[in-house]
Amino acid sequence: MNTHTPMAAPPHGGMTPGNLPTFPFSPAVSQALAGSSPHPNLKKSPHSSALAPSLSSSGLQFGSPASSTTGNKYLTSLNSLLGADGGGGGVVGGGEDKERSKLKKVLKVLKSRPGKISEEGIKRVARRAGMQYHTDSTTLVKGVHTLIISGIIVVVDVDFKDAAVSRVTLSFAETSGPTAEFSDRAAKILENTLISSPSSASGTNGSTSSYGITSSLAQFADNLERFARSDRLSHLPSLNCFSAVTGLYVSMMKIWEKEVVSFGGEVEAMCKGMGRPGMHLRGKVGFCIDYWKERRFISGKEEGKGKGKEDGEETGKFWRVVIDVDELPNEGYITPVRNSEDWVSDNVLKGSDGLFGTDTHEIDWIEPPLNNYEPATKPEVLARLNNTRFIAKLDPPVVISLQDEIEVLNAAGASTMSQVMPGPLEGELCPKIKGSKEPLVNRRRVYTGKEEEGAEHSYNLNTLRPAYGRVLEEIPFSHPRQLGVIFQILRKYACFSTIFHSAFPEDTTPPLPSSLSSQPSAPQAIDIDDFLSDSVPAKLAVPVDVSMNTLPLGYSLIFPYDNESISQIEISILNNAELQILAVNGGVAMAEVDGVKRVVEVTEDVGILVEWARRKGADVAGDAMVE
Repeated sequence: MNTHTPMAAPPHGGMTPGNLPTFPFSPAVSQALAGSSPHPNLKKSPHSSALAPSLSSSGLQFGSPASSTTGNKYLTSLNSLLGADGGGGGVVGGGEDKERSKLKKVLKVLKSRPGKISEEGIKRVARRAGMQYHTDSTTLVKGVHTLIISGIIVVVDVDFKDAAVSRVTLSFAETSGPTAEFSDRAAKILENTLISSPSSASGTNGSTSSYGITSSLAQFADNLERFARSDRLSHLPSLNCFSAVTGLYVSMMKIWEKEVVSFGGEVEAMCKGMGRPGMHLRGKVGFCIDYWKERRFISGKEEGKGKGKEDGEETGKFWRVVIDVDELPNEGYITPVRNSEDWVSDNVLKGSDGLFGTDTHEIDWIEPPLNNYEPATKPEVLARLNNTRFIAKLDPPVVISLQDEIEVLNAAGASTMSQVMPGPLEGELCPKIKGSKEPLVNRRRVYTGKEEEGAEHSYNLNTLRPAYGRVLEEIPFSHPRQLGVIFQILRKYACFSTIFHSAFPEDTTPPLPSSLSSQPSAPQAIDIDDFLSDSVPAKLAVPVDVSMNTLPLGYSLIFPYDNESISQIEISILNNAELQILAVNGGVAMAEVDGVKRVVEVTEDVGILVEWARRKGADVAGDAMVE
């Protein structure tokens, strides 16, 4: 393979919203928009002065009613292009926060649809990411040419044969350590996103054919953009963002190895400690930390993943954060990125003082210097460093209440909350029911292993005490110690969502309006023989009333355990997803409270808990309250 020289500087940006011309509004419109508090660092577009003479020459003056009307038409057309309705929820004219939120949504949609896999499509993705590319046909293999995508540090070589990707390699300039050591694994992830499955990629003669209509560049574009962002924000030799991120990985691996021993196993260390670090795993490049596993007490193959074994060895759903870098915003203050592997002492854990038990441990964190290469007293060094911050991107995003969102941001040292309006928790957990005024209902058959036909359940969400929250997608931070507190909060919402989705799946659709569902149906003819027969009627679905609480976070379940009595169970979910049974009324004896907790811990399933309690209620009639 040829040796390629990374580019000296990133290319010029494309047609971003910041480069678009601005419209010269009339004084009336300008005064109306003045209340939106534009960002102080936003500059006036140079195109506006060029537009003004052309408008004046056409007889349209800034203070005229025609100018105001034209401005309103401009706003309406722009909002309609960006998917806003006519109800005043558009991008422009709704304040800076709403404008920024809408633009982020539009850019997110555009990034999710980068096109189909092809050489031209890959070039388009590289160009959008701000990276240079060129084609090298001087290869030793006949019929193979290489598309070279390069930045300041990272170089991606994509080999093509018969119009399809055959191999991807990755290299980093002036970078050593884990970044270079794991480059082959990162290249394999990029390659897997570009090479179609064997069934569709190979013909009958074994040759590689063209891609199918379902092959998408979305995953490749997401990974390449992550590399491009770290490359663009690096300032050699003072700051290498790739080395800064892998420096965190080195420190977190030290903690992981100690906590596996301290907590007595990998699952406990992952779900109670600082999480399980890994590099380039499960289809995403970069450093990630697993902090929760769904139904963690059900065994699976997971040993050694912190060392970064290949994908495909684990089963189950994991919650993780992908550590990345991002531009530091002007508002608020957070310590910029520091390029260091010394975030924790060599001993990792502080010695126990014996006051809180022998198993109590505390991580011995240290503060790396602001810059390892140049004195931080130089203004130019500070200007470069203050432009970059660490950011933890949640995979998957977590639905969180407003109270705990404040706790997370306080732990991270962030100064501003999301400007997205909060919504009902059930709408955030089941996006398809947003806007529906009908109560959320769902039917499900629960199999417990003893009955072949299972038990039919009918779940109804009680919203008399509405709970509100938002979807949390990313968290800025400056030191890995902050992640410990953040993980404790995120774990309880990961458990909370799993329990909720056991009764109401994420793809649940809104029920029919009451006016339609309550319409009388046509009378059905009843056979007299069936009416007089002694056959047992069909079993009715077990009604289960589910209520959500946010203070404290948890659920209240009400259901019948026999033909005459009902049972109620109240569950509270604390930090680190520790469970507390607040109340058990009817059907379950006081001595079975620990059993209720264990059932929820292991299964994280409303249906299994209800069936377990109903079977207990067949033998025990009690009424106990847990303080």
